[in-house]
Amino acid sequence: MFKNLTLGKKIYLGFSIVIIMLLVVGGIAYTGLKTATNGFLNYRELALDTNLTGRLQANMLMARLSVKNFIENGLDAEIDNFNNYSEVMTGFLGEAQENIEDPTRAQLIDEIDDNVQAYSDSFDEVVNYKEQRNELVDNQLNVNGPILERTLTDIMLSAEKDNDMTAAFRSGIAMKHLLLARLYVSKFIDSNGQSEINRVNEELGKMQEQVDVLDDELKNQTRRNLLQTVIEKKESYANSFNELTSVII
Repeated sequence: MFKNLTLGKKIYLGFSIVIIMLLVVGGIAYTGLKTATNGFLNYRELALDTNLTGRLQANMLMARLSVKNFIENGLDAEIDNFNNYSEVMTGFLGEAQENIEDPTRAQLIDEIDDNVQAYSDSFDEVVNYKEQRNELVDNQLNVNGPILERTLTDIMLSAEKDNDMTAAFRSGIAMKHLLLARLYVSKFIDSNGQSEINRVNEELGKMQEQVDVLDDELKNQTRRNLLQTVIEKKESYANSFNELTSVII
C-alpha cells in the first residue's frame, strides 16, 4: 500500500508521523516535567515543614528540661528559661499555622498548639504550688518549730528551777516528740513519702498528750503563759504541715 503512494503523499505522511511522534514525546516530557516540578515543590514544602517542626521540638524539649530543673531546685531562673522557650515556641507555632498547608500536618499543628497551652498552664500551677510549699516551709514550719522548741525549753528550765520535776519531765518528753516530728517533716520534704506523714502525725499526737497533761497540772502562771504559746504554735505547726502535704501531693 505504501508503495502505491505518490512521492508527495509519502513525504506528507512521513512529516505527519514525525509530528505525531514529536507531539507524543513532547506530551510525555511535559507530563514528566510537571511531575518532577510537583515533586520538587512537595519536597521543598516537606523540608520546610520538617525544619519548622524540628525547631518546635527542640524548644519543647528545652522547656521540659526547665520544668524538670524547676521541680528539683525551685530556681526562678528556670521559670525565666521556660518562659523564653515558650515564647519562641509560640512564634514557631504561629509560623507553622500560617505556612503548613498539608491538611493532616496542619491539624497536628493545631493539636500541638492546644497541648502547648495546656502544658504552660499546668506549669503555672506547679509554680504556684511551689510558692505555697516554700511559704509553708520557710515562713510557717521553720518559724513555729523553733518557737515551740524554745518555749518548751523555757517551761522545762523554769520547772526545774522551781523543783517542779513533773512539769520538767512532761515538757522534756513533749520536746522529744516535737524534735522527732520536725525531723520527719524534713524527711517528708525530701522524700514526699506517706510513711513520713504518718510518723509526723504520730509524733505530734504524742506531743499533744504531754501538752494536755501539762495543761491540767501546771499551776505556775508564768509556765501556763508559756504553755499557751505552745498550744497555739503547735496547732499552727500541725495545720501548716497538713497544708504542706496537700500542696506537695
